[in-house]
Amino acid sequence: MTTEMGEGIGMADVGAVLKRRAGIVAAFIAIGAVLAAATWMWSTPTYSATSIVTIAPITTDQFAGNIRPTDLINTRTESDLLRSTAVATEVRRRLQLNRSPNELLDAVEVASPDGSLTLQVTATDTQPLVAQRLADGFSAVYLDQRQENASQSIDRQTATIDARIKEQRRALTTAVQVEQTAAVGTPQRSTASVEADAARSRINALEESRAQLTAVDTSPGEIAVVASRPTKPAGVGRLITALGVFVLFLVLGVLAALVRDRFDPRLRDARGVGDMVPGVPVDVLPIGGGAAAARRSDLLARLAVRVGAGPEGSPARVLLAGVGDTAPGAVAVELADTMAAAGRRTLVIWTGSAGSCPGASDTVVAALGPVLRAITPLSRALPETPGWVTWLSSAAGDDLSALLRPDAVDLLAEQACRCGYDVVLFVTPSPVSQAVALGVAHGATAVVVAAGERPRRRALGETVDLLAQVGVRPQEVVVG
Repeated sequence: MTTEMGEGIGMADVGAVLKRRAGIVAAFIAIGAVLAAATWMWSTPTYSATSIVTIAPITTDQFAGNIRPTDLINTRTESDLLRSTAVATEVRRRLQLNRSPNELLDAVEVASPDGSLTLQVTATDTQPLVAQRLADGFSAVYLDQRQENASQSIDRQTATIDARIKEQRRALTTAVQVEQTAAVGTPQRSTASVEADAARSRINALEESRAQLTAVDTSPGEIAVVASRPTKPAGVGRLITALGVFVLFLVLGVLAALVRDRFDPRLRDARGVGDMVPGVPVDVLPIGGGAAAARRSDLLARLAVRVGAGPEGSPARVLLAGVGDTAPGAVAVELADTMAAAGRRTLVIWTGSAGSCPGASDTVVAALGPVLRAITPLSRALPETPGWVTWLSSAAGDDLSALLRPDAVDLLAEQACRCGYDVVLFVTPSPVSQAVALGVAHGATAVVVAAGERPRRRALGETVDLLAQVGVRPQEVVVG
């Protein structure tokens, strides 16, 4: 039973292709083995450590209490700050690492779950301790720099407010002096009094703002989860990686073999066909008229002599197998006529559908099924006066894969001998099924492969492999 891998392709078909394309598969396997060994020898295990930072909002807005904390912090901006060159430079200084800031940044990744105020800092290194120190180091420096940035911002705002308070106090002093020296009831005194009150109000507002700034909590957050020292390498291990590389190239080799076989060019000459079937004669039948037709007839006559002789007392049993999309009908017609012209009465058994039988309508008998079922003797299925060439095909609906059993084929050959036939020519159009090949080829006195004109290497190889599976080797290959 064939396990199907796809439409029209079975495990046996794939195995035959791989056998024909063993060189391609072997090359990919060799490359995969070398790369897998290199991966095993040169790859260094890496370790990952993760710390989790909780971010605290820092704001001077007195109404911030009514705002959700997640709306006060942009985690993407905070992630960029954590992976900034300034943070990496400080980590390098604190941990005394002999690496550039960019190399440190390449070893650190930051993730922030949606809707949270946390940053997951993951550091990777070939040394477990360094990975742990990097994760905690980046987290700590980030928090320190975040607090320092907040403190510097508050200091700048406080200095600005102090300068404005100082300015307003000078204005207040000037207004008070004018108010004290001006006569009562004069416009100068009234204006100075108004300016003094305004300066006092502005000073009070500025001092209130300054008090709010000094009260701001600059706590940047905390390291909620300290990184632990990793004990196992991160990701897949070296062995799994090496095996993955090898399996990848094995699969690529199989695919390359299948693709190469599927899109293989046609064989253009007898030498190419002979390379596929070493030691088997290849006959190239010319196509055309005149000298080509004469040469073709001569080659077919020689072929008829070589394959048309059977054992004494029995007809020759010849299997003519098609290749690829080439039906061997034309060669079968010419070969049967050539045998008949040589005085050998020929019974042609067409194993394809009755509608595709190439024999002349007056020579075709659609009674193969009943004969194989032993319901009707061959003598009754044939015309009363059979000619030198008689074609026997199956009727519509007959499953020849089940009917062409070795015992039924043997019985058919015996009846053909009693009916006076010298040659029984079994013609199997492509694709040749294994059941038909097994039933017909086991007792064949000669097997000829009809490859058609410029056959494809893959199709020819499939037919030859199929015959080899049932223990048959072709005696001739006919091209054209």
